[in-house]
Amino acid sequence: SGNHTDFEGAGIYNNGSQGTATLTIHNSTISGNIASSNESESVNGGGIVNDGSFGGHATLTIVDSLVTGNIAERDVTPTLLYSGGLGGGIYNRDATLSISDSIVSNNRAGVPETFGVGAGGGIFSFGLATIVNSTINNNEAPYGGGIANNGGMTIADSKINNNSSNGHFGSTFYGSGGGVA
Repeated sequence: SGNHTDFEGAGIYNNGSQGTATLTIHNSTISGNIASSNESESVNGGGIVNDGSFGGHATLTIVDSLVTGNIAERDVTPTLLYSGGLGGGIYNRDATLSISDSIVSNNRAGVPETFGVGAGGGIFSFGLATIVNSTINNNEAPYGGGIANNGGMTIADSKINNNSSNGHFGSTFYGSGGGVA
């Protein structure tokens, strides 16, 4: 808890890019981690990054755990939807994510002003994800306050509530997918 990085995976980086990585988190808390940068790149996964990019394989299993109070954001004015920060709690890139009996709450991705860029306050998934008997709540991002999904996702027996899509420009408010986008 309380870790900082200027790119990805402030709390945990499960790196299967160009290789293989398997991680199980059980009965644990991932909290208070911050991925932030004032450079031009996107920042991802304030709490956890699960990375299977570049032909790699990564599998992350989270059981009976809490992912809370993590942030992924840029300190400079971003210009593209995904450049403000992705996956405040969890960022799943080209990988497999399984969450059961867990809570993902009070995480934040992106910056709400200047056209509100960033996605997946709780979870951003670019791979395969399964969420069972879990709660995704009180997360925020301009796009997909609770979850932003760009892959295959199954959600069963879970609660997704009180998440917010918080984008705005001046006094004009907009956002997409407070719960799931």
